[in-house]
Amino acid sequence: MNSENQEKFSRYSIFSLAGQLFGLEINIVREVFTFTRVTKLPNASPGILGVYNLRGSIITLIDLRRVLGLDSAESKDSDTVILIESGKFTLSFIVEKVLDFVEVENSKVQLPTRSIPARIAHFIRGTYDSENLGQIYIIETEKLLKSDEIFSQETR
Repeated sequence: MNSENQEKFSRYSIFSLAGQLFGLEINIVREVFTFTRVTKLPNASPGILGVYNLRGSIITLIDLRRVLGLDSAESKDSDTVILIESGKFTLSFIVEKVLDFVEVENSKVQLPTRSIPARIAHFIRGTYDSENLGQIYIIETEKLLKSDEIFSQETR
């Protein structure tokens, strides 16, 4: 893809969470794997499920449902973990299922409207209506990574 096309299009990994679809920039997704057992951390932010060991690295597992204000559910063995790297952060999110990846023309991402729950609207860049999948909330990664639900002021 040439640089002109890179400015016109973005690629997203699409996943489901509480019956809704979300997209994360594919360039920060490092790995996708099935749910793993975690070690709970005392005094952790409510959005943190715990930590786990991945090939010698200790990785934080975030409950994205709680961060986005969605119906919280117990984690299941069928859940999927998305490992991301963005800047100095390496962490992971638990989601119901990773569906696909889509290439989106940036001009087709619509600004959040008032019909989107405020908690979700705070963390998204906009929405995209896919012919195949339906409405996708495009996550603003930087806002998510700076969230108080993930990091308390003391850990920043």
